[in-house]
Amino acid sequence: MSVSSKVNWRSVFSLQSLAYIAIGVFFATLGLQGFLVPNNFIDGGVTGISILVTSYFDIHISLLLAIINLPFVFMGYKKIGKTFAVQALLAVLLLSAAMYFIEFPVFTNDRVLIAVFGGFFTGLGIDFGDTTTVIQQSLTDYQIK
Repeated sequence: MSVSSKVNWRSVFSLQSLAYIAIGVFFATLGLQGFLVPNNFIDGGVTGISILVTSYFDIHISLLLAIINLPFVFMGYKKIGKTFAVQALLAVLLLSAAMYFIEFPVFTNDRVLIAVFGGFFTGLGIDFGDTTTVIQQSLTDYQIK
């Protein structure tokens, strides 16, 4: 796949793209706030690092999610393209804002349920936004002209 030289703003702000991002942010926030973060249950990747740092330092997880994701957004910009990077940055900023402003109750303290449902909702949210963004960008790049 060639790296796109321009941002496809129509793709970034399409109803479909914004809906996928919003749904993904909702599920990720639900999994993180309802299960993982309040129980100090470590997830993998950027979210896991953010939860770990939050448990030792007085830094809100929303700030850490934004900062730690920035290098990956930059790599996406370099390897995939500008449109992908803008969509990923939008998703990261919305997730950070949701983690800061939206509160979900703690659903359980049972470790097995935390692992199953916290992992499911967080993974669903993060994968939902990322996968659809990659698929949409790929389809945009390879349209028959």
